[in-house]
Amino acid sequence: MGGMINAFRLFIVRSMNISKQDGFFTQIFPLAFVGDVSAGSLRKYLMNNYKIKGIDAFPERDNEKTRVFEGAKMSVCILYMLNELPNKNFFMRTHWDRFVDELNEKVNIDIDGIESIDKKNYSFPITTGNELKILKKVYSIQLRLLDIGHCYTGEIDLSIGKKYLTENKNDEILIKGAILDRFELRKKMSQGQIQFLDKTHYLTENKGKKSSHHSSRRIVMQAITGVNEKVRLKMTIVDENIFCANSVNYLWISKENISLEYLLGLMNSRLLNFIFSVNSTNSNVNGYEVDNLPIEISKNQNLIGNLADQILTAKKVNPQADTSKLEREIDVLVYDLYGLTEEEIAIVEESVE
Repeated sequence: MGGMINAFRLFIVRSMNISKQDGFFTQIFPLAFVGDVSAGSLRKYLMNNYKIKGIDAFPERDNEKTRVFEGAKMSVCILYMLNELPNKNFFMRTHWDRFVDELNEKVNIDIDGIESIDKKNYSFPITTGNELKILKKVYSIQLRLLDIGHCYTGEIDLSIGKKYLTENKNDEILIKGAILDRFELRKKMSQGQIQFLDKTHYLTENKGKKSSHHSSRRIVMQAITGVNEKVRLKMTIVDENIFCANSVNYLWISKENISLEYLLGLMNSRLLNFIFSVNSTNSNVNGYEVDNLPIEISKNQNLIGNLADQILTAKKVNPQADTSKLEREIDVLVYDLYGLTEEEIAIVEESVE
């Protein structure tokens, strides 16, 4: 089935194998079922072989009094399914308390729509009906980030690669997720401590393709952001000879003639954050989720790229600089680039405010 074996996946398959024809199945298990890459083959198998009736989703929440299981922060879902011929659609309903609320919207999820959004992993978006329409529209763009590059995990594993870390400021800069934010590298870590890298020692013992990526400028991002945060994609650009810890993800762009500043503007925009958030089920900014983001390549990348460059420059001079006007200009351009209407823009804006 792919990925690490989680017991719930085995229980689902075994339950369906022993159920009689027309038998009804329901179980509660981690919400990772609807979006995690390791459950992608299972989702496809169930859609092609059984009749999925619906899913009640309970996303992760900090307030333990609203969790389904008070002592566990993990998000969960309830799957309803029949041992019958597969159908073309099912409902997805999201709850923000511990109980199933029949008044909450049942969003109609159709199989063709799932394939258009994520034809590789068949993830089920947790969204409203109106948001789903926007997703389908935006994902009608055929290009994905994976078509122009790849989202990697930082090359320095902070556990396995401990022997390469130093406190010597004369060594190479090592960035961690806690020092990253939108359009900037902070001067101080939000948690943990700043460390450096013994480059010679590291490069002597590591010859893989990621070991050379530090030699180019690249877009970097926090690899973990809170599931309840309005902004999940927090990216900036770093120069050559800066190394990334595994609490950082980075984009390696293989296609030529794509401006990093332009791509940064897209990725930090409200629209791309909205798209990522409704497709993510946990606090990890997973590379495969970033790889699946729809990327529209403008014939004139300068408009967005120049605005992103102005923000980067302003933040470098003064981390407290107010760049909201410039960021707003990028958002407007991105909405226009992806063809959103005023009504659709209002839905996105409401979700990320």
